[in-house]
Amino acid sequence: MLFRSGLMSYVMWLIPSMFSAISIGTVAIVSRLVGAGKPRTANRLANQAVSIGILACVVVTALTFWFQQPFIRAMNLEGQSADFASRYLNRILPVIPLIMIQQVGAASLRGAGDTITGLVVKSIVVLLNILFSVLLVTGFWLAPQLGFDGIALGTAIGHGTGGLILLAVMIRGRAGIRLKGGWLIPRWYLVKKLLRVGLPGGFDIAAVLVCQLMFLSFVNSLGKLQAAAHA
Repeated sequence: MLFRSGLMSYVMWLIPSMFSAISIGTVAIVSRLVGAGKPRTANRLANQAVSIGILACVVVTALTFWFQQPFIRAMNLEGQSADFASRYLNRILPVIPLIMIQQVGAASLRGAGDTITGLVVKSIVVLLNILFSVLLVTGFWLAPQLGFDGIALGTAIGHGTGGLILLAVMIRGRAGIRLKGGWLIPRWYLVKKLLRVGLPGGFDIAAVLVCQLMFLSFVNSLGKLQAAAHA
C-alpha cells in the first residue's frame, strides 16, 4: 500500500503542476495590474487565464487518457501495481478541470490580494481527501469498503469539491475577480502576455518534475520493497 500511495502522490503533484505556467503568469500580471490601479484589466486577464486553463484541460485530460499506459510502463510498474495506477488515473480524469480551477482561480485571487480563500479551499481539499479516503478504504461506518480504489475516489472527492468551491467564488466575485462570459473568449494579446511571464516558471517546475519522475522510475526498478522505503 505504501508503495502504491507513494507513487500516486507523485501523480497528484504532476497533474496540478501542468497548469503552473498559467498560474504563475496569472499571479504576476494580476498583481501588477492591481498595483497599477487597473482592477478591470486585472479581472479581464484572470478570465483569460481561466479560458487558457480550459484549453489546457483538454490537452492534459487527453494526455492522461491516451498516454497513461506508456507512463505506467515508464515508471517500471507491472502486474497489480500497474493495474492500480491505471484505475487511479481513470478516477482522477473527471476532476482535472476542477483541479485547474483550483490552481488558476487561487492564483487570480492571490494576485488580487486575497491570500486566504485559496488557503481555506486547499485545507478543505486535504481534509476531505483524508476523510473519504479513510472511509472508503476501510469501509468504516456506512461507507463501502473499496480498498485501494477508495484512495482514488477520496482524492477525486477532495479536489472536485475544492474546484467547485473556487468556481462558485469566482462566479460570485471576490477581491475584484469575477468570471464574465464575454471575457472568457480568448484575446490573444492577453494570452501572449500571460504565457510570456508564466512559461519560464512553468518550464522550471516541469524540469524538476521530469527529473523526479526519472529518479522514481529508477527506484521502482529496484523492487517494491525499495520503492516502498523510498515512499
